Amino acid sequence: MSGSHLDSVTAGPGINDNGSGSAAILETALAVSRAAFQPAKHLRFAWWGAEELGMVGSKYYVNQLATADRAKIAGYLNFDMIGSPNPGYFVYDDDPTIEQTFKDYYASKGISTA
Repeated sequence: MSGSHLDSVTAGPGINDNGSGSAAILETALAVSRAAFQPAKHLRFAWWGAEELGMVGSKYYVNQLATADRAKIAGYLNFDMIGSPNPGYFVYDDDPTIEQTFKDYYASKGISTA
């Protein structure tokens, strides 16, 4: 599953926080559709509201899922502020396996992560 939030804050450029993340996962979903890709597992794309107020939309979504449906989500990738001209690469997760996979990939490309 991948997701991104749709709201922004008045103090920042909404095009980056978080128009960039929202546009990226939309384009990914469209590319998968255009390619008629048939994944082995179900792909789920989500756009959240009220992230800036405390991740209200995503928390509501997860809390409304039945336990069996929640168990079907093997991993979640969140895309937030990915269009900055001065990027930082932040990799963090509750599951150290997927976190280490991304850290190893970035390290192989010479990119440091926070």
